[in-house]
Amino acid sequence: MVAGDVVHALRSALDTVVYDLARRHTGTLTRRQETKPAFGSRIDEQAFEELEAKLRGLCGDRGVAAVRAVQPFSFAAEASRLGVEMNYDSAGEPSFDVPSRLNVLWNIDKHRRLLRLGWYPDLLYWQNEESKFEPARVRPGEFIDGCLLGYFQAAANHPGDTPTFQFRLHLSDDPVPEPEDICEALTSWHQTLGTWVVPRMFLTASSDDPPPMLIAGDWPYR
Repeated sequence: MVAGDVVHALRSALDTVVYDLARRHTGTLTRRQETKPAFGSRIDEQAFEELEAKLRGLCGDRGVAAVRAVQPFSFAAEASRLGVEMNYDSAGEPSFDVPSRLNVLWNIDKHRRLLRLGWYPDLLYWQNEESKFEPARVRPGEFIDGCLLGYFQAAANHPGDTPTFQFRLHLSDDPVPEPEDICEALTSWHQTLGTWVVPRMFLTASSDDPPPMLIAGDWPYR
């Protein structure tokens, strides 16, 4: 429940930004209009067109541009316009995009059920380097009480050697393939919204020709 509350608060912050963009564009929102502004995340430009049509009447061209600027496809598109070659595969980008991840988790928590937490082994160690451990093929979401973690063979000269596991909690519903410590993930998402996503949206909405964001190496930075 706590994890869901944090995800909900982070995701709702994006709706608040879109609401402010609508207020800036229209001046005064009617009671009916106040219920309409909402953030959305789409995988590509074509899918964004439907959301764009809903936003334009409320937020105007600048508001639409602001929401587009933080879509998962926007970084590669901006790099291409600037003649910057991205040396990573943007096809898998949406699953790592923070607003997209928040959108997935927020919809689950809001419409279906509480977000699920799972365990995953973060650290495994033992004393004697001659001892051996063969891990079982267990996916992160399958680490439950009583499951087989692997086979450990203690070294002959150290028969009492035993493995020590360190586990961490993660959000099982997070769409990224690899688990991430829940506290570190939520802290990182909060920082990303505050230092990258929200400033990028307001900067884009503040000018018809906003300056491009710096794109360095293989990843975009503000």
